[in-house]
This record gives sequence, structure tokens and C-alpha cells, in this order.
Amino acid sequence: MSVAQIERFSAHELAEWRAYDQLDPIGGYRQDLQTAFMAYLAYGDKTKHSVNDFLVIDPEPMSAELKEKAEREKQKQRLERQTAKLQADIQRVKIKGA
Repeated sequence: MSVAQIERFSAHELAEWRAYDQLDPIGGYRQDLQTAFMAYLAYGDKTKHSVNDFLVIDPEPMSAELKEKAEREKQKQRLERQTAKLQADIQRVKIKGA
């Protein structure tokens, strides 16, 4: 669609297009999502990745400070899971040895 065609839109038609874009985005971001989804499906490992891993842009941009905080939280959760697993393994060994 050319700029000249868009300039001929009535205010009502332009408002309708803007509303439509809010519901179903038009343009680059949507295409990025579609491409990311196709790459996600083709990659095959759904347990380790999400569609966001295949986006060329960050859908939830964060400051460096917030990213570091989020990474520390993920590391903390990972360590807590490892600790719980280790404790469960130790408990099983104690029960077998008793």
C-alpha cells in the first residue's frame, strides 16, 4: 500500500486499522514472531527452548541490572533444585544402608 493510498483514509478507517493492528499486529514484529515460531517448530527440542529464544529482538527488554538480577534468581532456583535432588539421593542411600 502506498503513502498516497494511506493519506486518502478517512479518520474512521484509520481508527479501524489502528484497532485491528492492536488485535493482530501488522508488519515486522508479527513477521518476526511467525519466523521465530517456524524456527522453534523446526528445531525440535521443546523442553529446552521457547519461541522467545528464536526472536531476533528481545520481547521483554530489561536493563543490565534487571537482567543480572533475573540471572541470579534463575541460578538460585537451579541450585535449590540441585540441593533438593542431592538431599533426596542421600536420604535414599541412608535408607538402603540402614
